[in-house]
Amino acid sequence: AITLSGAAAVAWRASAMATPHPLSRSAFASIRRVSRDQALDMAEREATATGWAKKSDAWFYGEVGFDAMAHALSRVKPKRKETFLDLGSGTGNAVMAAALTQPFEVCRGVERLSSLHEIALQSLASYESDTKRVIRSLQAEAGEDVASAETWPFHVPKVELVHGDLLRESMEGVDVVYSFATCFGRELFNAMAWQLEALRPGARVLLVSKSLVSPSFELVGCVGLQQTHTEAAVDCYIYHKRY
Repeated sequence: AITLSGAAAVAWRASAMATPHPLSRSAFASIRRVSRDQALDMAEREATATGWAKKSDAWFYGEVGFDAMAHALSRVKPKRKETFLDLGSGTGNAVMAAALTQPFEVCRGVERLSSLHEIALQSLASYESDTKRVIRSLQAEAGEDVASAETWPFHVPKVELVHGDLLRESMEGVDVVYSFATCFGRELFNAMAWQLEALRPGARVLLVSKSLVSPSFELVGCVGLQQTHTEAAVDCYIYHKRY
């Protein structure tokens, strides 16, 4: 259950969070449905059953921690009315972390594996019901002091989860793209890199374990992100779209 108080509400600072507030961390814990190892097992079973596992390792499920995700996103300075997109969103954890810590208008994820997508939909149902109900109560208690707040729990982004091929996802209107691309093969990653060229100038891209080679993208940073299942960190490369 999520425990929130009006006192905490009034004290909330409307800024993108490098370190998640305890309220958002509590909300995420209540939304998350399976562990990383459980998700990996589900992904492996489906990829094996469908024959995908024989062709590629792209099905391999990896994820970074909630705090690490919030820190990485804060580096690209999200703004109100911007759209976040996770390519290969798995169980939806990165999408939910974006929604619970940053001032996006829309947070969207696309996932090919139906087993992982179904878990993500369960998290979304909890976000849409339990989390929003508590937030509405909190907003009423806090009153007009939160009218201009831009981050959760007062600004609640719309969350969209798509079951499909990430390479078919449009880049139109997208401002920030994230992908845990560690096990993406060369063919898939090159296709995704070409897809990212359609982003508008000023867009930002966060790629785990992979780097872009394109004159239209400028590397502006690299952060180490803690994974949920191991002490080993992964590199996340951050890019700015020049033109």
